Parts: sequence; structure tokens; C-alpha cells
Amino acid sequence: MLLILDEAHRIKNLERRRAKALASLETRRRILLTGYPLQNNLGEFYAMCRFARPDPAYIELLGQPETFKSQFLTPIMRWQAEGSPASLAKAQNRSFVLLRQLLARGAMMRRGMEILQKELPTIVHC
Repeated sequence: MLLILDEAHRIKNLERRRAKALASLETRRRILLTGYPLQNNLGEFYAMCRFARPDPAYIELLGQPETFKSQFLTPIMRWQAEGSPASLAKAQNRSFVLLRQLLARGAMMRRGMEILQKELPTIVHC
């Protein structure tokens, strides 16, 4: 069975009932669709990644929750809160390191709006 989950950012916490119910489904693959979780909330991003790929090799890539928090979540949030150009550059660089790791291992695909714009009709505001 294939599980396709739109609005996947709703898998905010792997301990919640929704995540547990969906995780209990026996699936060969899980496809999660969402906007930009890497920019919005790294905790949600981690939960989505762990949900999508619960296999040991992928867990090793992201690390256990404590490792992910110390290597990515805490430093990125701290640098963003500082708000200086240098701090924001550090946060962005650390985010790119994470994204590059995931893309390089085929664990994640990123698609921008340019792909959708070719397929979607023009928006008309009334």
C-alpha cells in the first residue's frame, strides 16, 4: 500500500494520536506533501522525516531527537532569534547543510513554484 499524506506538517509530533494511527498502517512507501517546513518549523520537519522514512539508515542520517535538536534545531533557532546578519547567515548555512544531506541521499525531493506555475491556471482576482 502507498500512503500519500497532504498537509503533512500536521504530523507535528510522533507521539500524537494522528501520527500513531497513520504509522500503524502497513505501507511500502509514504509520500508526504507540504509547503516549506524547513523554513517554518524544524521540529515539524524532523517529525515528518521520521514518519516518512522510519528505516534505521534514515534515522541514522537525521539522528535521534536529542542529536537533531543539538546539531540543528537549537543552533538554528538561537541564530534566528539573534537576528544579526552574521547570525542569520549561520542559521541559513546550517539549514543548507541539513537539506544537502537529505537531498544527496535521496531522502527528500524539493520542488519550487516554477514547476506548479506551468501546470496551474492563472489566478484572476475579482
